[in-house]
Amino acid sequence: MKKVLNKFNKPTKKILLFGVFFTFVSNISGGLFTLYLWRLEESFKIVITYSIISYFFVHLSYILASFIISRISTKLSLYLSFFTQITALASIIIFKEEILKLLYIQAILKGIASGLFWAPFNFLVLRKTKDNNRDLFYSLQASLNILLGLFLPLISGLVIGNAAIQGFSGYYKLYILSIIGNLLLVLYSMFLPELKKQPFTLKGLFKIITHKDWKILGGSKIMKSFFSVSRNYILKIFSLNTLTSELNLGIFDTVTNILNALYLFIIGKKMQAKKRISNVRISMILLLFADLIFITLLTPLALFIKELLYILASPFFSISSDNIYMKALEKEDNKNNNGLELLAAGEIYIFLGRILGLSVFLIFLQFGNQIYITRIFFAFVSLSRLLIYILTKKIDECDNQIKD
Repeated sequence: MKKVLNKFNKPTKKILLFGVFFTFVSNISGGLFTLYLWRLEESFKIVITYSIISYFFVHLSYILASFIISRISTKLSLYLSFFTQITALASIIIFKEEILKLLYIQAILKGIASGLFWAPFNFLVLRKTKDNNRDLFYSLQASLNILLGLFLPLISGLVIGNAAIQGFSGYYKLYILSIIGNLLLVLYSMFLPELKKQPFTLKGLFKIITHKDWKILGGSKIMKSFFSVSRNYILKIFSLNTLTSELNLGIFDTVTNILNALYLFIIGKKMQAKKRISNVRISMILLLFADLIFITLLTPLALFIKELLYILASPFFSISSDNIYMKALEKEDNKNNNGLELLAAGEIYIFLGRILGLSVFLIFLQFGNQIYITRIFFAFVSLSRLLIYILTKKIDECDNQIKD
């Protein structure tokens, strides 16, 4: 592991490990809140409403953070993010089940915290990695994410137990742990490299998002976010229902995470830029098959098959397609020094995809039993992987160039 890390310079290693620690802290409480809302109301509509509000403020604060970065510093945006997150977590602990009455405020705080983090972090990654080491960066980050959080699902499951029977005290203990983690992130961020200020204007942002050459890049971002947003909630909730308790889900996640971490570490050193598009094509087929098997059967065996295929194929799909996109941004940033505006433009497309995905999901839920309709919607969304592949292939064929 040390030998692999030494392939990056010191600032890049700091950014890599910072991202890993942030993911660990976020995972302590992030997925829990979705399950917490589900346990309180057992309603997809509540979860979706919360998400729509949160995502709106994610992308609004992303633009705000870009202004902060361009005029003050990346670190200030990070500090504001962590203290906003601490406020959101503390409010859950204070108000407990009454948090449903303040759901909109909670969604706003979570969204602001997220946007204020991702703007500086994405900018740091864009500026401190290169196309020839970005595959390794992302695969190593994913592997370390899993290794650091290896037993987190099991620990969470043991602390929570079965909330339907034992109540929610376990959730609140984990939220306290997450607050401590965010305080440590504030300290860590003090040692991150500071980047030179660069221009960021709404006029420049608007010019990018309306440029004809951004239709394909923007379309790929829209489809990826449309695909992932509601699907992630559905997978988490159906996995919980299939395995019946948070403890069983925690044990299952721990076992699959061990396999995933080992696999990512092995393939991370072997992924090649020239094979990115073939990686996306083959993995798309395997992941589509995995989704359809699981949502059709909804049995523990189907869940295991789905997870095994995800372990094998998901890194090739996500890392390869993301790096094709990032290569295009890197070329444009090198030409025009407009990385902040490029990243913010991508976030706007992500926002459109998320709102589209959640809105379509809400429309589906109007037509019958929410569990049955959700299974149909999940199958529909899984098919969108095909369009993601087509758009990614188009970017690759155009040599990933954005014309002036």
